[in-house]
Amino acid sequence: MSEEIIANFRLEPQQSTTATFTMQEHNINANFSMQRATEDKHFVFEQAISSDTWVIVHNMKKKPSITIVDEYDRRIVGFAAKYIDNNSLEVYFKCAFKGRAYLN
Repeated sequence: MSEEIIANFRLEPQQSTTATFTMQEHNINANFSMQRATEDKHFVFEQAISSDTWVIVHNMKKKPSITIVDEYDRRIVGFAAKYIDNNSLEVYFKCAFKGRAYLN
């Protein structure tokens, strides 16, 4: 059984936004743009003293999503968060505990 190439694709990065596809001896030109993927910001906050209110200054210049775990790495649900601005927030709980906040 011979191997058949169904499609060929070639793009010169940073040189062109035009690519040429060759499919079974028919050329198809397509225009598209390429963007370099950027890594999203993240921040880990450690609350070392039990508290029912955590004040977190993360300096991420955005309003991040929040995941809270206690000191035993159990995920906490049912908390309230207040975004002070794009660099800080407060998290409120029904009882005091210590743990970590993962922001992204």
